[in-house]
Amino acid sequence: TEKYFEEATRYIFESKLGLELVNMSGSKHADGKLDFGNNESVLWDNKSSEKEYIFSEDHFNQFLKYIRANDNRVTLFLVVTSSISPESISQAQKLKAFSETDTDVALISAENLKYVAQNWKTYSNQKEPQFNLQVFNLTGELTRNILIDRMKWALQ
Repeated sequence: TEKYFEEATRYIFESKLGLELVNMSGSKHADGKLDFGNNESVLWDNKSSEKEYIFSEDHFNQFLKYIRANDNRVTLFLVVTSSISPESISQAQKLKAFSETDTDVALISAENLKYVAQNWKTYSNQKEPQFNLQVFNLTGELTRNILIDRMKWALQ
C-alpha cells in the first residue's frame, strides 16, 4: 500500500500539477522533492494510516533529518496522509521551529490533494495555467477551505 500511495502522490505532482520532480540520491530521504525556485525546495513524505495520522516523535526526528540533510533550504515540508489528528498540527509547528530554517510544515489529506489535482485549473484565469506551490506553503493543516482560498489568490 505504501508504495502505491507514494506512486500516486508522485503522479499527482508530476502529471496532474505539471511539476518537475527532483531526483534524490541514496535511500534515506523524503518520498519526493520539488524545486521551489530561489535555490529552495519542497519535500514531501507519505504516511499511510487507516486512522487519523499521529505525528510521532519518530516522524518528527525523521522529517527533521530530511530537512537538515537537504542540499538547499527546504521552504516547505508536506506530509501527505489520510486524516490528521489535532496533535499533529502542534507537531508541525514544533518542526517548523526546530528546523532552524523557517521551514513551513503542512499536513494534507490524500483526499484534499486529489481535490487540488482535479480542480486547480478552474481557479486560474491564465490561458496556460501553471501550478503555484504557494497553494501548499503554510504551517498547519491544509483543509479544503484553506486550499480553496489559497488557490483563489495563488493561481491568478
